[in-house]
Amino acid sequence: MGKIIYIFILLFSFAYADLEVRSNVVDEFAISTKSALNVLNNNGILIDIRTPMEWESTGVIEGSKLITFYNNDGKSLLWSFIKELSNNNIKKGTPITLICNSGFRTKKAIQELQSQGFNNITYVKGGILQWKKDKLPLESYQTEPYQE
Repeated sequence: MGKIIYIFILLFSFAYADLEVRSNVVDEFAISTKSALNVLNNNGILIDIRTPMEWESTGVIEGSKLITFYNNDGKSLLWSFIKELSNNNIKKGTPITLICNSGFRTKKAIQELQSQGFNNITYVKGGILQWKKDKLPLESYQTEPYQE
C-alpha cells in the first residue's frame, strides 16, 4: 500500500512540474501593453481573440484584427482561426501578438497555435483589462444588426 501511495505522489509531482514548466514557457512570450502599442504603431499585427460580445462590451483596439479563438462556451475555434489568418495573409512565421480579456485564453491559444507550427507569437500580459487600466485607447465596436 505504501508503494502505491509513493508512486501516486511521484506521478502527481511530475505532472505538476510539467504544468509549471508549460506555464513558464508561455510566460516568456508575454509583452506589456505599452510594447503591444509599439507593435501596432510599427505596423505589427495585434489580434484580439475575444468574442464579439466582449468587443462590444469593452471596445476594441484601433488597428487590431478581430478574430475569435474560443466561442462563448470556451470551445477552441482553432481551424477557423487559422483560416482567418490565411485570409489575412498571415503565415506561420509572421510575428503576431494576441490579446484576450486577461491573458488566460491567449496562453492557451499560443500552445494550440504552436502545435500547428506557428512559432512567432507573443501575447499582451493582463489582456484588455490591463490595457484599460493603463488608460490606452479603445474604440467602440458594434455588432452588425440582424437583417432579414
